[in-house]
Amino acid sequence: MTNKRDSFKFRAVAVLLIAIMLISLAGCGGQKSSEEKTSISVYLWGAGVLDQYARYIQSQLPDLELEFVVGNNDLDYYKFMAEKDALPDIITNRRFSLHDAAELQGQLMDLSKTDAAASYYTTYLENYRNADGTINWLPVCGEVDTVLINKALFDKYDIPIPTDYDSFASACREFEKHGIKGFVSDYDYDYTCMELLLLL
Repeated sequence: MTNKRDSFKFRAVAVLLIAIMLISLAGCGGQKSSEEKTSISVYLWGAGVLDQYARYIQSQLPDLELEFVVGNNDLDYYKFMAEKDALPDIITNRRFSLHDAAELQGQLMDLSKTDAAASYYTTYLENYRNADGTINWLPVCGEVDTVLINKALFDKYDIPIPTDYDSFASACREFEKHGIKGFVSDYDYDYTCMELLLLL
């Protein structure tokens, strides 16, 4: 299960960052010589992202000069940088809420009419839309930090403990046959997907 999930997370993060970088470049003015590279600063939420994600993205965009910096997984850090007029071109951040990022709205690019935003289901994207209709943040992927399982409940209905997505979906279907529904959220806070409480 870990390899499949990590592979999906890797592709999702890479694709999203590439899309946002290309969108950012579309707004850059002026002609550059074939030898001159466009420089883009990408602040990462932690050092763990450097090894696989940063190397992969750089290999996919050899014509760009990407500066990867281990930033901070705290939006207060970026609010401070905004006060100093020192925000990076691209910010990655985990476990934040749109409500938490409201103070940064004036310094962030509106992604609402971009191809990157169009690649998401509208119903999910609405949770990232500001009151004025703009979208400044895009979700990277659903990543579960914690799964708690009531093993006695699995044993009671003779349902195997899931080990990957397919067996998880199968277990949910089996529980529904017994009148036990899966977890549902309105995703009002966009970090809701990070915490999943399963069948307690």
